[in-house]
Amino acid sequence: MEAEGRDQDIEHLIASCPWPEDAQSLIDDLGITDERRARAAAMLAGASRSMSKAVRRDPSLLGVLDPPADFATEKISLVAPDDDDALDGLRRWKRRQLLRIALRDLLGEADLATVGRELSLLADACFARALEIADEGPPLAIIGMGKLGGNELNYASDVDIVFVHEGGTEAAVKRARKVVQALTSFTVEGAVYRVDTDLRPDGQTGSLSLPSDAYRHYFEQRAHAWERQAYIKTRLCAGDPEVGNAFFDAIRPGVWEENLGAKTVPSLQAMKKRVEESAKLKGDRELKKGPGGLRDIEFTVQLLQLVHGRTDPTIRSPNTLTALRQLSWGEYIDQADAVHFTTAYIHLRTVEHRLQLRDERQTHELPTADADREWAARASGFESLEAFQASHLRHQTSVREIHQRIFYRQTLDRMHETGLVSELLPDHLGQLGFEDPDRAAGTIERLTENLGRRANVMQQVLVIMV
Repeated sequence: MEAEGRDQDIEHLIASCPWPEDAQSLIDDLGITDERRARAAAMLAGASRSMSKAVRRDPSLLGVLDPPADFATEKISLVAPDDDDALDGLRRWKRRQLLRIALRDLLGEADLATVGRELSLLADACFARALEIADEGPPLAIIGMGKLGGNELNYASDVDIVFVHEGGTEAAVKRARKVVQALTSFTVEGAVYRVDTDLRPDGQTGSLSLPSDAYRHYFEQRAHAWERQAYIKTRLCAGDPEVGNAFFDAIRPGVWEENLGAKTVPSLQAMKKRVEESAKLKGDRELKKGPGGLRDIEFTVQLLQLVHGRTDPTIRSPNTLTALRQLSWGEYIDQADAVHFTTAYIHLRTVEHRLQLRDERQTHELPTADADREWAARASGFESLEAFQASHLRHQTSVREIHQRIFYRQTLDRMHETGLVSELLPDHLGQLGFEDPDRAAGTIERLTENLGRRANVMQQVLVIMV
């Protein structure tokens, strides 16, 4: 369409777009005359090369915008179509839904938390369809882990899952393999997801699916500290609800064990240092593992959950932003620190989403080329690269300072090694010179029995004193 024949509102929309040339090209190629579709095409043109190509090949994909009221509403359930062309049909449906979510994101119809929920819901629906494709078998449940478990999935994430079943293991493993194959096998329509099942007990050497009792035994006997941390972020994604509930009942005592081993906190701190070392060469370009990155926030939140969640079930959310609110409400983290973490997390995840959406490729690094960095700044909502870099540096600096202050503080180690002060034995207090150890133990228990910050501080102070 020639510029002189185009609606003035669309002309203005193109001119104000972060990437006007790309926007004009896509709108012209598709012959769009509707302002609403033009706005969607304009944002998509520069934000995602892969999705722009898909829309050029099949303009009907923009039908996900209709009806407007439905497009503007967050989905609370999704059901993949049951058609004869099972595998390719699922892939095409997933792509349309992914485009719908991306457009809602780019047009400001959905915030970061909503995007994460809808991406996770999309995965759940694909899992449910894959279970149907896998035919009949023992009752099976698919448990989401990591970002999927926290309802905060990325655009191009691997999906971390584990399987749990009831009944015979051999038949359950066979069905689980069919599910993984349905999700990961490539056809002319591509694959549905990259699937990672390595977080199951014993990793790649362990059974692909286990009954709930096997999970219980593993966490009672052999689970490592990092596995307890990882299993904070779990939820039922698809499959048999009763099997899923049995799984959560089985792992709960192990994840939230009453007395953590003396090496738990130090081992998690050491693991965090190894994670940082692996990303050292990438410097501040690394959004996930680098200093001031997402892992600083996530490790801090999860360590606080492990230490304090043993006695306070209200801070056990697998979702990072929700957990931050819970920790702040319980006064386990200073409110100002929680606010800094929250705003930085939203910034970092938004940038990560934009980087991954460009080519639907898993990446956590800021680009090195100036032109690509300029694009990343515009895609993330900044008017200039300078403004983006200044904001990014502020967030990284704030996150790093809070992380180091909380994650490596000695009081966490002392609480962890000694246990809750209410569990100190009266004879231990007697050795410290208390005339009435039983009465002293009762007084300490009353001082520390609440779940708020005051009781938490009292616990830490008393542990150090004794």
